Amino acid sequence: MVNTNGIRIAQDDRLLSGLADVRPTIYLQFDGFTEKAHRMLRGENLLPLKLKALDRLAQAKLDVVLVPTVDKINHDQIGDILKFGIQHPAVCGIAFQPVTHAGRIGAFDPLNRETVPDVIHGIAEQTNGILVESDFIPVPCCHPTCRSATYLYIDNGR
Repeated sequence: MVNTNGIRIAQDDRLLSGLADVRPTIYLQFDGFTEKAHRMLRGENLLPLKLKALDRLAQAKLDVVLVPTVDKINHDQIGDILKFGIQHPAVCGIAFQPVTHAGRIGAFDPLNRETVPDVIHGIAEQTNGILVESDFIPVPCCHPTCRSATYLYIDNGR
């Protein structure tokens, strides 16, 4: 597994070739489609590089898990990220992660923060029935609101 923001993958042919030889699963930061969200969460707009990296990873036939950090600023993009992931040939999974308020993500109101239940509700609300809240189950050994999972099987676009 390689966790990455995708910058070098988008630009470095030698790195991409090496990854293709080793065949790790790529965990790619992917916070949505707006410049505002990227600037707030990452300090700069990396979307064009991330899209280029994804296309290059697809060409190299590498599996990618999109890893959106979700906060109130990009909560409205959860459904679009999921639909994008379903359609992109490199994407085999999405790991939505509510923002951790540490480091450069400074002060916050603990009563108004993004939570795992918020993400699940956003997925159900924004995907027009692709997923519903009851599709998610808590991961064993965790508190039910700490981590949940579901699986999709896509067959001929359905």
